[in-house]
Amino acid sequence: MSNRLLAIVEVSPELRVACQASGCGHSVYKRIHVVSIDGSLQVLGSECFKRLFGGVIGANPAYGSSDGRRLTDTERRMLQENAAQLIAQFEAEHEAAQAAAREKLQRLRQSAIAREASGGPPHRFRAPFPVRQPAPPRRHPGPTPEAIRRYEAQAKVDVRARFDVDPDLPGWRGLVLQRITELSKGDDVSD
Repeated sequence: MSNRLLAIVEVSPELRVACQASGCGHSVYKRIHVVSIDGSLQVLGSECFKRLFGGVIGANPAYGSSDGRRLTDTERRMLQENAAQLIAQFEAEHEAAQAAAREKLQRLRQSAIAREASGGPPHRFRAPFPVRQPAPPRRHPGPTPEAIRRYEAQAKVDVRARFDVDPDLPGWRGLVLQRITELSKGDDVSD
């Protein structure tokens, strides 16, 4: 059999539990490691866990997270009296969560299949804001290159005056382009 980190838990400081490492017996309440050692469960403090298994057993427990789970009073009693019962409860919770996730994924797949079968559009991400449609094509050829240069020069002056920034710096080009567009809309004829 092998050694395995099953859970990391914590209890309130007033209700500490004893570390079961050989020769230790310190009371612990945070980062309590529940370890399966050759099929036998042991409750260890974090220092004894590091000393005994540091580098041998990974820091990710089989049930729960490496941050630790705060135990209820009932769970704390189980930890002291019958750790195997507590681990069985964790395992059942883990399996129930996995089953719920598989069920949800299956429902989403069935829903997508049903939409496609009914001729409806497949599920797609929808943006939380309206998507801009492209501008309709212009009916006239637009301003000449000389006019565009004039618009750009004027747009830079306007952006510099309005926002007190250097319009040639990165990040301000969008405002310059927006102002060029505004200026060019005033001219309906080519220069």
